[in-house]
Amino acid sequence: MLARYIKENEVSITDIKLMIGSLLFAHNSQDISALLKDKECPPPIGISLIMGALVDDIKKHNIDNLMKIMDRAFGKPKESIDFKGNMTISPEALENLDRIFRQRKNSDEEPGGGDE
Repeated sequence: MLARYIKENEVSITDIKLMIGSLLFAHNSQDISALLKDKECPPPIGISLIMGALVDDIKKHNIDNLMKIMDRAFGKPKESIDFKGNMTISPEALENLDRIFRQRKNSDEEPGGGDE
């Protein structure tokens, strides 16, 4: 729901950064809950949706919506490794890996062994 609102309403990165800064560093969850319940001066619906999602995350000890907001504001981190050159495995390392896999296979084949 939150991701759809951000996309449909073209919420800018600057908007999100400013809101995140204000919400995360200037208010606690009780402040945010009080803002959401304010009938005389309610926040705009977009802010309400985002703040409500964050409050729900806090109650569930979850960070899913915060991650979505942070991804929108700062982009998803790259999880790549740049590698150039050749990679070789020493014969000793290959023997150790072979021994480990043989032991694992043997323990899985024994009665009561392995994941059942």
